[in-house]
Formats: sequence, structure tokens, C-alpha cells
Amino acid sequence: MPLLLTVVISYDITCQWKLNLMKRMNELPEHLWMPVAVTLTAFMFGILKFHCPVHKEKCAIPHSLNLMPGVGWTDGEGIECNWAEMNHIASSMKEMGYAGLRLSLWRKLLNAVKEQGHHQSILCDFNLAIDDARQGEWTEMIDAWECDKSSPNPYVHSKISLSEAQVCANLVDNKKIYISNRHQLLHEVTPSSFINMGLVLEDVQ
Repeated sequence: MPLLLTVVISYDITCQWKLNLMKRMNELPEHLWMPVAVTLTAFMFGILKFHCPVHKEKCAIPHSLNLMPGVGWTDGEGIECNWAEMNHIASSMKEMGYAGLRLSLWRKLLNAVKEQGHHQSILCDFNLAIDDARQGEWTEMIDAWECDKSSPNPYVHSKISLSEAQVCANLVDNKKIYISNRHQLLHEVTPSSFINMGLVLEDVQ
């Protein structure tokens, strides 16, 4: 049995960084290869909580540290928590002094310990308000997704969006209504053509 069961790697852009990780690791000199105990583990890749909101939903949710079993409430930003000590070295970090990030995080930790019981009570009340059948259905969906990421993701809202063709058709209809009401177009390029041109430029870029 390997000593390590799971390795969690967090990074600002781990969604991109992980793509060629194994390929590049195999190109390293042999003395830098990972031991068997590590290669047999399951790797999980997460995005730091401060950076996660700026990623697209289809990227942020699969890499959310909140949704990874065994990860707990880590934010992944621990590497930056030594800024206060680094203040003696790097003048560019003076705003993170002794009254800065380090003490701020400690205060947040103390508050979190106090609030834990309160939030646990809220969670229990929430669970009691959901019927057992629905709760079991949701739990099965979560367990299935955690075991196989190709299963439907229970954390993603299902929504139907208009296609580009539908949007263009709606714009054309709006143009016809605008002209039928005896309004004159101010420019040679219609609003619908202008927006469509913008979409084309976006694809080119």
C-alpha cells in the first residue's frame, strides 16, 4: 500500500498547468522521477479560492477546493501568508506588515471557531427541511460525481442559452419592427450587423 492516498495540488491556473504535467514529469532526469508511492496516488487539482471566481463556471466548479473530499476549508493561499515576515526583505510588500495579513488571518480563524457551532445548527435545520427522498437523490448525485467526473455535475445549474443564430434572428426582427415604425437608421451598418461583426472579430482574436 502506498503511504500517500491522495495528493492535492492548488495553483492559480492549475486548470491549464495540469494539462501537460505528466508528460513533462516523464521528461525529467531519472533521479527526479517520483517514487512509486507517489505515482500510485490519485492527484486532485484545485484553484486557489481568491482566484477561483475569475475562472469560468465550467472551469471553477470542477477545480473548487470546497467540493473536493478530504480537502476541508483550506483556501490554498498559504504560500502567501508569510508576507508579513517577508516585509523585512521586500519593500514592495510593506503594506503586508505586522498589522496586515498574518494577524488578519488569525482573527478570522478565531471567529471561524466561534461561528462553527452556529453554522452547524443552520445546516442541521436546512437538512431537516428537505424530505428524505430528495436528500437521498442529491447525495447519490454528489457521490457519483465525486467518483466519476464524467457524471452530471450536481453543482452546475442547468440553463438554456440562446444560440448565436437565434440572437441574430431576434436582432433582425427588431430591426424590421424599428423600420416598420417609420424610424430611420442613423448609420449604414445596422445594430444587428454591428453586433454580429463584433462576434466575428472575437472569434478571430
